[in-house]
Amino acid sequence: MGESLQIHAEKKLFQPKRRKVENFRGKMNHLKKILSNVKKGLPVIIKGFSLEALIFIIFIFGIAVYDTFVKPGELMDREILEIGESIPEFEASSTSGTITSEDLKGNWSVLYFFPKSFTPGCTTQSCSLRDGYSNFDQKNINVLGISTDNLKTQRKFKKDKELPFDLIADSDKKISQKFGVLGDLGFASRITFIVNPEGKIAYVFTSVRVGIHDQEVMEKINILSSLKEDKIS
Repeated sequence: MGESLQIHAEKKLFQPKRRKVENFRGKMNHLKKILSNVKKGLPVIIKGFSLEALIFIIFIFGIAVYDTFVKPGELMDREILEIGESIPEFEASSTSGTITSEDLKGNWSVLYFFPKSFTPGCTTQSCSLRDGYSNFDQKNINVLGISTDNLKTQRKFKKDKELPFDLIADSDKKISQKFGVLGDLGFASRITFIVNPEGKIAYVFTSVRVGIHDQEVMEKINILSSLKEDKIS
């Protein structure tokens, strides 16, 4: 009964607030940046008659638009896992070898799902967590990035962007499905789960500020861990 009340209180206290106007403006600004980059690249592509490059840019642009405007939960096979739920069991290939859900227990963990490696938003988000990684490492907090890219792509992304944490290749989409973040187009939505040392979800970011994601995640973990310590004492 007490645990149920605590979970309910945490949901009320930590449920992400939606600021529709601010989110829309942010999304529009993000889309303008993407359009600007595409516009700069098109003359070079057209001049060189590189059809493959043009197709690739259109593909990346499509993913970026999808990631910007599709709300979490709109294209899901199931509901996103909520605060208080245990994370599902999984075993997956990562950039450093096989990893399981059991490996995460005992420490706080950050599981950030993202649509596609090397796309603008996903790169910015991953580099934010990279730049703030020392703060996570000092507190033995696990950080894992998860997308539906294959292992070869994840290894290249990790190497090129010098990411100090592992990336999971969820190419069969099973983990994304279990967490309820897989969309109809086959990409994971940009959603981050904070998992406590017992393996239960302590917070869910359904709206991510990619440029300062390391800061917002660390701030939330500090609050959550202090509440947990108060309960123990």
